[in-house]
Amino acid sequence: MENTFVNPEVTIRDGNMSNFNRYTKQSGTHDARHIYHRVFAGDIATLGRKDSRTEGYPFCSVAPFILDYTGNPVIFTADLAEHTKNAFANGKASLMMRQVERQQHIETGWRLACVGELKEVTGQDLGRVGESYLRHYPGAERYMAVHDFHFFRLNIVVARVIMGFGKISWVEAEDLAIASPFTHDEERRIIEHMNNDHEAAIKHYLKNLGVSVADDLTFPRMVAIRQFGAVIDYHHHLHFVAFDEIANNVDEVREQLVKLAEL
Repeated sequence: MENTFVNPEVTIRDGNMSNFNRYTKQSGTHDARHIYHRVFAGDIATLGRKDSRTEGYPFCSVAPFILDYTGNPVIFTADLAEHTKNAFANGKASLMMRQVERQQHIETGWRLACVGELKEVTGQDLGRVGESYLRHYPGAERYMAVHDFHFFRLNIVVARVIMGFGKISWVEAEDLAIASPFTHDEERRIIEHMNNDHEAAIKHYLKNLGVSVADDLTFPRMVAIRQFGAVIDYHHHLHFVAFDEIANNVDEVREQLVKLAEL
């Protein structure tokens, strides 16, 4: 098959792209998941509401986020924020995650764009989601005393992953935003047990990721547990520790955590 990357006479278009794309949907889903669980901040874009200065235009800014128990991203935003006002008027939004490193060529770096509907978290959801968010970002609690804040969940409709030139794929929502199998109580008990009784193991997990852990008064803390792994906060930096195998119940989580501690 002719290689268009070295043949300037061939132009790749929507109609012939499938003839040249060697990047499979399976590979795209795998790469998207790898990004999705390891990134904790992105660029959120909402649609400018009626009678605003950005009416009808995408409005974008940076936003930290978490993945909640539904497997979807959650942002925390104030009443005064343009995103809050836009989301209440029209929930259509996108969240962009991208590779940001020193001397990184932007055009060759990976990126993942998640498109969906922003919807305020309310009712029974609010307690669990808020608790999880404040574990990830404890400093956010002080903002609540200054402004009225809201949690918004981006219910993903579809995603697009790009791993470099010619490595592009759509990713289905159900293959990315996968709900946690754990109850709120199970999640809380696992996290509290690890933080109270297994500090050495948590430090070991970070060292295996190449994170330098100092012998100081700041202890790493587990802030989230999912079937795919755990999230650890150390010096206000979040790190994802992946399991070797998916853990769909508490016993399987214990097995995976013990296995990681022995590496």
